Amino acid sequence: MPLQKTGVCFALIHNNNQQRNSYLLPHLENLIGVTSLKFDVKRVYISAQPKIVAHRAWMTVFRCFLYEKLSHNWGYYRKIKLRALLGVGGVFLKNNIKRYCSKRALREAASRNSFIETILTDKHIRAWNAFTETDCEYLVCFEDDAVFQDNSAERLSALFDMLTKRGGSQFTYVDLAGGCDIKDLQISQLETIKEGGFTHYSKPVTNTTCVYVLSRLLVSEFLDQLIRSPWLRLIAIDWMINKLFIDIEKNNPEILCMHSEPPIFHHGSTIGAYKAWRK
Repeated sequence: MPLQKTGVCFALIHNNNQQRNSYLLPHLENLIGVTSLKFDVKRVYISAQPKIVAHRAWMTVFRCFLYEKLSHNWGYYRKIKLRALLGVGGVFLKNNIKRYCSKRALREAASRNSFIETILTDKHIRAWNAFTETDCEYLVCFEDDAVFQDNSAERLSALFDMLTKRGGSQFTYVDLAGGCDIKDLQISQLETIKEGGFTHYSKPVTNTTCVYVLSRLLVSEFLDQLIRSPWLRLIAIDWMINKLFIDIEKNNPEILCMHSEPPIFHHGSTIGAYKAWRK
């Protein structure tokens, strides 16, 4: 009896941008074809979204407060000494009073971007839920500004070979497209080893959510946490994942976290291939 192939689900999160999709879809379908030679492959495309309108001012300010509080938690999590929470509140009030007493165009842009962030977060969550309806062990989530490299398919296949040997019954997160400078993220103190084109971290941390891998066990835990703390859905997806890591890591220390270095894919919005949506 032949051995059952490891299941890999590819999810694409997009908003029907023709320029991006005309590049990405052929590359992604080719990657899926190559991957299916060794693995059992499924695909999920997430694009539906409501009409973009600006958040009300109170929602935008409330989300800003969530970020200020999360920034404080994030600093402690990364073992970085920060100002007291009272100081965080003071900076929050100062920044937002200044923002909402400034030009109307700036206020409107902030409220519109606030709405768009929640849409993107919702799409990732929908991709996670769709993944749980498959029998796959791993989810590879793409945003539509991902840019392929000549060896992307080869390196991704090698990654899944390694993960398969380790076994699927573990919490796994792999960042595949980088984006932000590691110095800006201030996570180098969490590095453990560098090997095979990956940097390992003692605590799970994200870079961006352009392309990443999650194991089924971790996706299930993410969704459980969101049921218990539904307000997390209001946070931008990269920040939300870091908050989920902060909460999960307290009770589950054995989390495999790797960032590909150099990245297996490029983050198009950070290398200048695409215009960032906030602009």
